[in-house]
Amino acid sequence: MHPEDIIKMYENVPLETKVSVVDQPVKLAIIADTLYIEFSVTGKEMQDVEINGYFTPVTRELPEKLKALIEKEVENTEIEVDWSAVEDAFLQKTGYPVAVGRKVEVDNTPETDVRTASPDYSYN
Repeated sequence: MHPEDIIKMYENVPLETKVSVVDQPVKLAIIADTLYIEFSVTGKEMQDVEINGYFTPVTRELPEKLKALIEKEVENTEIEVDWSAVEDAFLQKTGYPVAVGRKVEVDNTPETDVRTASPDYSYN
């Protein structure tokens, strides 16, 4: 949550309303055959943003736990993950959902093998 969001929330939420603060740096969802992922900066990275105006990723490689989490999310679906898009989202950590996978359309129509197909030479 950004400071301006806190101000809006404070102005619009009645006093003594119970709220939950969630520190969830990764969120995944499949909506309409599309895989979305959202990365948010962590506490340390947020400090860097506040001080420097940006953060420097600790690593550029996707952690194995993250890969496993994504693979589990798309398990038993026909969604193909765009790992390059996942890496970009991981490095940028924009705090909003980004599409990183889509359902693969499978064409089950039989194809003719041109090596064995007989040409039709009749001119009738």
